Amino acid sequence: MLQKYFPALWALLLIPLGYHLSPLALLAIPLGLAALLSFSEEDHPWYLKLGLAGLVFLIIWATGGRFAPLQIIAWAIYIFGRPYWGPQRAFIAFPFLMISVEALPYYVPVGIMESIELSRSVQGWEIWHAWYYPAGKFGTSLQLLVAGLLLFLSYRNYKLKGQWSLPLVVLTLVIITVPLVFSFSDLNFSEASYIKAWHFRMAGIDSFLARLSFFLAFFLILFALVRLLLPKQNADDRFT
Repeated sequence: MLQKYFPALWALLLIPLGYHLSPLALLAIPLGLAALLSFSEEDHPWYLKLGLAGLVFLIIWATGGRFAPLQIIAWAIYIFGRPYWGPQRAFIAFPFLMISVEALPYYVPVGIMESIELSRSVQGWEIWHAWYYPAGKFGTSLQLLVAGLLLFLSYRNYKLKGQWSLPLVVLTLVIITVPLVFSFSDLNFSEASYIKAWHFRMAGIDSFLARLSFFLAFFLILFALVRLLLPKQNADDRFT
């Protein structure tokens, strides 16, 4: 009976742990996100699914991070939009909804409606800097989100078919370990002032990912609203 709540416990433990301990971020955050997605797939009431994400971000806030109501809103949109998107669109929506709320404060004054940047989890560990430089704030966050999504899909595929999908497992490992490849770069980050300036400004790729995320999030929310308002007999389910 309690076994179905294990993913919730792993999410509550791993995401805040990875966020605050840079050496663990590469694996802890994707595993925690995979556990969060796994819990959302189970037959739990919607308020438990929302409450789990709320607790995760409350723990991050209580342990020295920012409070993140925007992330909770994005997760709520994912939970309520998923039945209208279908699995494929939902899995596309998840990372881009999260990147949208990370980017929103840079474009719109949101007052107390803050968000956290998953990429902050890597800033304290020098080995990540060579990856953080070309990937940017949102590219780094996207890598962690996609790694978590692929871990979840690999596990989901195993549960459904009883065996691991080799292409999916290889792709998951590549996405998880790609930042380590950049750690062998000869980029020089010896000047502390340069590193500090890089942490707080947006790179060109950040602007691209932010705009792409805004577009996809808007389109998917609009799609869900149209599906909600259309009579069921007129809904086209061929691609869901």
